Amino acid sequence: MATVVELSALGHGARDSSLLACMSAATASEQRQRAVSSELVQRSYTGNYWLPTLFMLRGRALDRIALPWLFVMAFTFLWSVPVLASGNAQAVNFEQFQGAFQLVLTTLSFLLVFRLNHAALRFWSCRQMWGKLVEVVRQLACCAATHCSHAPEQRDALCAWACAFAVSS
Repeated sequence: MATVVELSALGHGARDSSLLACMSAATASEQRQRAVSSELVQRSYTGNYWLPTLFMLRGRALDRIALPWLFVMAFTFLWSVPVLASGNAQAVNFEQFQGAFQLVLTTLSFLLVFRLNHAALRFWSCRQMWGKLVEVVRQLACCAATHCSHAPEQRDALCAWACAFAVSS
């Protein structure tokens, strides 16, 4: 791959074509490497197949919630069966559990707020990164329009590659 010093020693036309060749070679080799090393297959989402996507188990966090969910279900079953079998389900005083419920609900609300706060921070940081990417692509297109006016085909190709990079990122 040609270095910046080698490219600056070349003429404008040769430098621009070498730059495009380096960009396309790097992009093609990176795409091949990603395709070979990728274990996950990206699904294409269309409006026709939203229902199977909704019930797809691969990629979900079921392994993280299965154990707590099973614990809650087992506790509920072990509590409900003796109460219902004894015949005096009306005699159970649920007011004594009010403190425990308040503690659980308070903890759950804090966890939910914490999780939503992290989601908002991730969304905002992604939005900032996308804005920076758009800014850099616009600067590249502006520089290409300014400095590559002698080679309109290469200028248009560079702008097309920059737009393709922004769309594929």
